[in-house]
Amino acid sequence: GNFFVVSAGIFISPAALGVFRLVQSGFGVINMILQAYENYLTPKAAKIFDNKSKSEAASLIKNISIKFLGGIAIILLIIILGADTLIHFIQINDLITYSFVVKGMAILYIFILLNYPVRIFIRTAGQNHLFFEGYLLSLAFSLTSFKFLLQTWGISGAIAGLIFSQLLMMAFWQYKLSKLNNQL
Repeated sequence: GNFFVVSAGIFISPAALGVFRLVQSGFGVINMILQAYENYLTPKAAKIFDNKSKSEAASLIKNISIKFLGGIAIILLIIILGADTLIHFIQINDLITYSFVVKGMAILYIFILLNYPVRIFIRTAGQNHLFFEGYLLSLAFSLTSFKFLLQTWGISGAIAGLIFSQLLMMAFWQYKLSKLNNQL
């Protein structure tokens, strides 16, 4: 994912890199919350997966994820709808033209939220090699598409690349899990 961010700084402008880094720093709080959620739920689901059944583990992941991630999704929707107001509130008026980056990153995080239960199930099922394979696939997509996306759509192309990378990993992981009869 950072490949698109760094490439935006190189191929678009240093200001684009600065905007991305500023927005990523803001979303770092959500990252910490997601990490806590993953670290709480994974061992709990793994214990059920090992001692009872994978369907009960999947059910636990779904139930907790709907409640927990639903709350974060509401926050992200508020960010999407109020990005301009948020930028005015924190008094970064020079960046108001970049409010679409905040909105785009919030949309990206919605896709990341959708993928989190799958990530947890992969770890629970002991299929950690799928992370490596998924990220290799994402890297291959990034390397083959970044120049076109950045030259054609600028910063919006970088955001689109991040979203497409996330969707690609989601599809790959779901496909691999379904082949293993471990679909969430």
